[in-house]
Amino acid sequence: IDHADNTFYIRTNWQAKNFRMMEVTDNQSTEKNNWKEVIPNRTNVLLEGFEVFKEFLVAEERKEGLINLRIIKWADKSEHCVDFGEPTYAVGTGTNVNYNSKMLRYGYTSLTTPSSTYDYNMETK
Repeated sequence: IDHADNTFYIRTNWQAKNFRMMEVTDNQSTEKNNWKEVIPNRTNVLLEGFEVFKEFLVAEERKEGLINLRIIKWADKSEHCVDFGEPTYAVGTGTNVNYNSKMLRYGYTSLTTPSSTYDYNMETK
């Protein structure tokens, strides 16, 4: 669960084997009947986590054994995935404490790339 701009964001497996993301405003009861779906359950994608920023939502998703970082712009719901340029790797979001930032910090490693930390500009890609 996370909270930003008067909204709670919830990762749940309620009626969702591979998890989904819901939201509820903090002026409502947090009962499930008030939840609104943000990211639906998908049978071929596991929603492992998320990061909430002022202008972006980052979904950490596992598909076909690999983690993808899907960047969703709140304003227009446009989205893209970070391209790692390698067929196999390990990645995970790092510590992202600045809610207003357009930079996503993540950790990355592969068979040819040593363990590294990157700052990714979600606006300019």
